[in-house]
Amino acid sequence: MSTRLRDNVERWLTHENYKFKNATTDEDSFRVSVKHIGSFGNTLEIFEPKNQPNVLVIGAKCP
Repeated sequence: MSTRLRDNVERWLTHENYKFKNATTDEDSFRVSVKHIGSFGNTLEIFEPKNQPNVLVIGAKCP
C-alpha cells in the first residue's frame, strides 16, 4: 500500500540519487533502508509507524 508520505520520501531519495530498499514489517506502514550514508557509511532507516500515521521516523544504524 502506498501512502503520500512514502511517495514523498521515495521521490526525495530518488532526487538525491540515493539507492534504497523497501522492507515490510507488521509495525510500519512503510520502511525504507538506505545504506552507506555519510562519511561513516551508516545505514539510514526511514519509516512510518502504523500506530502514528503521518509521523516520519528517521534513524541511523551505527556500526
